[in-house]
Amino acid sequence: MIKNGKLAAAIIKPDYVLTPEGLKEGWGVRIEEGRIACVGPWDTLGSGSNEEAQTVCLPGQMLLPGFVNGHNHMYGVLSHGITAEAMVTDFSDYLEDFWWPYVEDRVDHDLARITTRWACVEMIDSGVTSFVDILEGPNSIPGALEVEKEEVEKAGLRGYLSFEACERKSRENGLLGLKENFDFAKACNEENGLVKGVMSIHTLFTCGEDFIREAKRMADEAGCLLHMHMSESDLEPAWAKEHLRTTPVEAYDGMGCLDGNILASQLVQVTDEEIAILAEKDVKGISMPLSNCEVGGGIAPIEKMLEAGITVGLGTDGYVNNFFEVM
Repeated sequence: MIKNGKLAAAIIKPDYVLTPEGLKEGWGVRIEEGRIACVGPWDTLGSGSNEEAQTVCLPGQMLLPGFVNGHNHMYGVLSHGITAEAMVTDFSDYLEDFWWPYVEDRVDHDLARITTRWACVEMIDSGVTSFVDILEGPNSIPGALEVEKEEVEKAGLRGYLSFEACERKSRENGLLGLKENFDFAKACNEENGLVKGVMSIHTLFTCGEDFIREAKRMADEAGCLLHMHMSESDLEPAWAKEHLRTTPVEAYDGMGCLDGNILASQLVQVTDEEIAILAEKDVKGISMPLSNCEVGGGIAPIEKMLEAGITVGLGTDGYVNNFFEVM
């Protein structure tokens, strides 16, 4: 569809198009300069620019909007097929004896680039056009997000990229992670590009209160979302009860960190009271049902969250990136 070095106009004619108003038979899409110019019945797609359009007929096919993968770890492909000497019996073991030493701590710029490239292939293959990614790799910063950005732009996907900052390694490494997110978000979010930045932290048990408050302050200054993993298993609620005498949601609320610019992932072990707070504060949630099964975290109360009015999206968690499988 390239003509004279430019992307030519194209008319896509499947049998059906899925629109916000429902399934439409005999509809198609007109694309001009890489953007959707028109969605409508076949006989209306010829109008538009004077440029001759290439027509692509797709009999027996349905065209639908691209999926949004609300939570991905593109580097997660590194865990596929890994053998480990450690015996994993619960979520704490999974992190401390497997994920952190065998996967996360080994990520460098080369692995970030290669895994981003492969994850983009997997996402495109299953219809994902937009995604949020969280890079976990304390030894990959600074500069890892720029490496990922190059590959995402080549793939033509819309990506919101972040580095998961925490104090697991050290406070210095955690602050370097916050700076990685802040600088990237400030630079990208002022551009009109496909790739944007998000501030991201890990959990309450790897981030101190001052660290979390600073992350929220920086996110607000950068004008971007703040993401965190929240109650992925019973580990964080138990930790919060022991160390903070409260629940994870109540802890974040007490810090003044919950509002409409918060993206909370997992939300498996949340109480009815916590769901009410999340709804009141307009926090957005992302559920990863397949990875929750993988790590034994439990089953998220998605129906309750939807009934409370919480916006809930789906993510792959970098576990199985086929979005049809996730759905």
